[in-house]
Amino acid sequence: MQNMAAPTAPDALKGQFVSVAFSDYYSQAAYQGGAFRTQLLERWLKATGMVEKNLETFVGHPRYDDFWKKPPTGNESRTCAYDPKDPVPNIGGQELGVPLGPMDQRRAEKRPDVLLFTTDALQEPVEVTGRIRAKLFVSSDCPDTDFTVKLTDVYPDGRSMLVTDGILRARYHQSFERATFLESGQVYELNVDLWSTSLVFNQGHRIRIAVSSSNAPRFEANPNTGKAFRADQETRMARNTVHLSLTYPSHVVLPVVR
Repeated sequence: MQNMAAPTAPDALKGQFVSVAFSDYYSQAAYQGGAFRTQLLERWLKATGMVEKNLETFVGHPRYDDFWKKPPTGNESRTCAYDPKDPVPNIGGQELGVPLGPMDQRRAEKRPDVLLFTTDALQEPVEVTGRIRAKLFVSSDCPDTDFTVKLTDVYPDGRSMLVTDGILRARYHQSFERATFLESGQVYELNVDLWSTSLVFNQGHRIRIAVSSSNAPRFEANPNTGKAFRADQETRMARNTVHLSLTYPSHVVLPVVR
């Protein structure tokens, strides 16, 4: 179970923070987007089943593409350099002993090793309730590296507030039971689990995805060498690429609720 507790709502709350606890036995209502929501459990479970087999219902959602740009048509890709000695700092999020919660990510987003994908301003509120997953098609010049994905709510004043995030060590792109290392020049499919949320992105806000290769110290920086973890002090610079084409259509699946 993950439990994110919301602060007391101010009088003028316009509603971007979510208080929701979830598990297979979740039975509480949620304070969502400035409104106390009842029957969230029934609607959530009916829509998603909270199981992998129902993920395709999100992809086929009639409004799924309404809030994202048209699919890429060429052989587009975006590349950034990741230095394990200078990882992206984590700012808030699902933490225990450091500052946590939905914090402004702009300081991290200004870095050259963070790739941003942002919608236009929303013409109407968009509710996202359920499991969020990113499917990335990537390549690297190192045998192992990490890929991180953040979902943020961009306010009209520019704040980019963290909603949820996830990470995958590339050597485990096929299985967590066995490492499979990368070959330079090859493209690999990575599925990054961002966990679940229930949030209303308000009218005038934008939805942003930030992709990088580190989020430290929450996740210890990958040295990119492919060696056993903490085997030595060696590190390598990595040039990591996210592919954005019809052949390799990296995307995020958002469970949009009508």
